[in-house]
Amino acid sequence: MAARNTVLRSINDIPDDRLSDIPDNNGSNPLHSTDDLRLDMQGMTSDSPQRHNLQIQISGHQLNTSIAVVLAPSGASPEAIKQGFRDSFDQAVITRL
Repeated sequence: MAARNTVLRSINDIPDDRLSDIPDNNGSNPLHSTDDLRLDMQGMTSDSPQRHNLQIQISGHQLNTSIAVVLAPSGASPEAIKQGFRDSFDQAVITRL
């Protein structure tokens, strides 16, 4: 339960400005990171309209450690993206906004 609360608190604590005007390509730089987790933009989806492939991953691991995934259209609100991450984490699914 403590780990779940830590993840949810980390999602809630992502600064809104990190979820506004997300670039189409962020290279290998995380959008936001803490000691335990990082928010990565893995590129754009190929569907139309394209969406940002946003993933929260465990910091310090080289393997796929995604624990929450949101496919967000450009212009999605920071709160909608955070809710998508909470839903993805709680339900172990990819959330499409």
